[in-house]
Amino acid sequence: MGRIRRRWLAMGIAALLCLFWMPRVGWAAPLSETARAYLLLEVTTRTILEEKNADEALHGASVTKLMSYLLFFEALQQGSVQLQEEVTVSKEAASKKGTSAFLDAGEQQPLEALLKASIVGSANDATCALAEKIAGSEAAFVERMNARADQLGVDAVFADCTGLSEQSLVSAAAFADIAAELCRHSAFFEYSACWTYSLVHASGRETEITNANTLVRDGLCDGMATGSTSASGYSMVASAKNGNARFLCVILGDREAGRRASAAKRAISEATAAYGVKQIASRDTKYRTIPLENADPGSVDLYPSEDLAILYRKGEEKSIRTQVEIDEGLAPPICLGQIAGRIVVDAGGTQYSVALEAREAVEQRSLRSAFGRILHIWLEEAAADAG
Repeated sequence: MGRIRRRWLAMGIAALLCLFWMPRVGWAAPLSETARAYLLLEVTTRTILEEKNADEALHGASVTKLMSYLLFFEALQQGSVQLQEEVTVSKEAASKKGTSAFLDAGEQQPLEALLKASIVGSANDATCALAEKIAGSEAAFVERMNARADQLGVDAVFADCTGLSEQSLVSAAAFADIAAELCRHSAFFEYSACWTYSLVHASGRETEITNANTLVRDGLCDGMATGSTSASGYSMVASAKNGNARFLCVILGDREAGRRASAAKRAISEATAAYGVKQIASRDTKYRTIPLENADPGSVDLYPSEDLAILYRKGEEKSIRTQVEIDEGLAPPICLGQIAGRIVVDAGGTQYSVALEAREAVEQRSLRSAFGRILHIWLEEAAADAG
């Protein structure tokens, strides 16, 4: 069992139970005969549908940028950088080889413009300029990349922010985990789903940037990343959302660009046609309000302790049954975080469950609290009458 699977098991998130209990999907033929490694994942439930050599560390070329993108969007989320602030392109960034937005040393661009160039066109100079803006230098940014990989619990070694270095080695399973984390940032897909982008330089010249992911042009996916070198072959991560489900396919080290795209297209198309995801509960959404006697307040709101989602074969969703079990004798006082019941799901004979917890304390009603509530109501009514 690879490290990515051990991490999911350790997390104990209810939504991940599907990974171990649901029957493994079998394709009539391998997704790719020529790729060195691949992995097909449903992101919401973290269900691996198909894989080959998924734990082998390989050079993914520019697919390496997925970790850079994750750190970019986390920096935006934390507020340490803003989309409209100016970024000065360093000599080091401007001199990056490979795919480029043809940035000039000393040129200033809005951060968002560089973000688009990096994501849509996989521009190495734009990616490096963003890394330097966030961490001060590319070397410091790479340290953050490796630290983030450790936090995620994935086997990955990053030597640069672009994937130009062949010393950056990441497995298909690790790329899937990084990509799944990136999927939490919906704004990423506003850029990755673009087919073309025109970057306007301060001098007035323009650089026309085209997405290397042909599946975006065909409307079959909303992006992720592609990469290739003569030594490592052709790699990509493609993703598509369908209802509550999001499927992503990692292809590493294929012989031809067309083969990696056709393999990802087939994988996502067949998965989308065959499977759906039913979202049973969300940790941040109230699931049930339970009335209580002799309590202040007179009820308690219960929330799922974790997300719970079920991957099902289309046509079988009606077999999913859900019921709520509330602890017998539930009464105040109720502590913050107290488990008060659970959601139980039966999906074709397989059971899943997630705990229901109180997010606020509920006290036992006393004479003093009852009087205070009556007084509060009386004062409200008096204020209304006066108005």
